[in-house]
Amino acid sequence: MSERRHRAMAAPLMHLHRQHVVRTDGAIWPVPAVEVGTIYRDMCDEVAPAGGTDAWQSPVDWSERIQAHVEDQQLLFGPFSGFKVSPASLELLLSDVKLGRDATTGDALIVISGVNGCSHGSAWLVVVEGGHGAAQLVLAMMSAAGAIRSDFTSCYKPLRQIGAGSKTLVYAVESISEKDTQGSFLVQAAKVADPNSQGSNTCAQQDFEDELKMLAQCQGHPNVICFQAAFRITDAQVCGSDACRKPQWAMVFDHYRGGHLFNKIVSRRGLSE
Repeated sequence: MSERRHRAMAAPLMHLHRQHVVRTDGAIWPVPAVEVGTIYRDMCDEVAPAGGTDAWQSPVDWSERIQAHVEDQQLLFGPFSGFKVSPASLELLLSDVKLGRDATTGDALIVISGVNGCSHGSAWLVVVEGGHGAAQLVLAMMSAAGAIRSDFTSCYKPLRQIGAGSKTLVYAVESISEKDTQGSFLVQAAKVADPNSQGSNTCAQQDFEDELKMLAQCQGHPNVICFQAAFRITDAQVCGSDACRKPQWAMVFDHYRGGHLFNKIVSRRGLSE
């Protein structure tokens, strides 16, 4: 789903998980790593029945929940008990996001880590109202804002290579869940690092982050390709690469079927401004 379509759709309601400590002056603290491991579960994991004895699972009135929403490259927080909360926002660009659910309640839960100021392993937990579908929409919105996902093979199935650059390969990939207007599964383009290219992984990672920053900031312009999502590759295989030589990241874009722009420019002996 494109970033432009995300803007056109009403965003689901979401709020910070009640495990976040809020001081009387409105200061919010991220959840420590040990507690994140207790709360978060993958979507395929079983969820414990509600009604346990953990203090943090007690219900909280909606008015006492710190509401959140995505705007530009940030996650903005609302007021809490009359206080302006601090921080009032999180920078989503280059943060890591993953979708799961609350181990006790089963609520859809997005974990945001790698944010500036977070200690190692600590994270921000965002509960999404409306179930898994609503949480997938929020995750897509965050990724379009520059957050990095880790569920590439849960979202896309590689089809064939359609292009290559000096350090990257481009594949047509088919969405596992999203369909186009004709009812077929949506085909998009995924750019990944070429495992056979020269250069260090550090340089490749820096190139990836620089391009991601540029793309996230330029979205919405009619002449800029529509960026869908960025992924860190953690699966054993993707796009035919074996585990020891797999790409370390992927960027997904809208798929344009007109061929290579360079070939078009050459065939027309240049294009006007």
